[in-house]
Amino acid sequence: MPSELFRALDERFDDVEECRDIARHGCEGGVSGFIYYNEVNKFFWQHRNEIEDYLSSIYGDDYLEQMSKGKHSLNTLLCEMVWVVVTDHCMCVAGKAEELQAV
Repeated sequence: MPSELFRALDERFDDVEECRDIARHGCEGGVSGFIYYNEVNKFFWQHRNEIEDYLSSIYGDDYLEQMSKGKHSLNTLLCEMVWVVVTDHCMCVAGKAEELQAV
């Protein structure tokens, strides 16, 4: 059963071309719904546990220490955490689309 986090990401990112762009360039250039601190913070706090579990499973238990280097505020740290999850998700969507296209 898909998690609430990935269900929300699937609903938001249903355009394969947008996912390809995000997979190539990340979220730093601006992704609708994930630009402003209030948008990112809302998404983070709605899915906090799943985001933290995901990052820990991918980057290890010290992910928070690694991600917080060079961050000067909680807002920038939360953005980084959410943007990594969004980018990873879009990379998976784009990769699956490429696989299906190759068949």
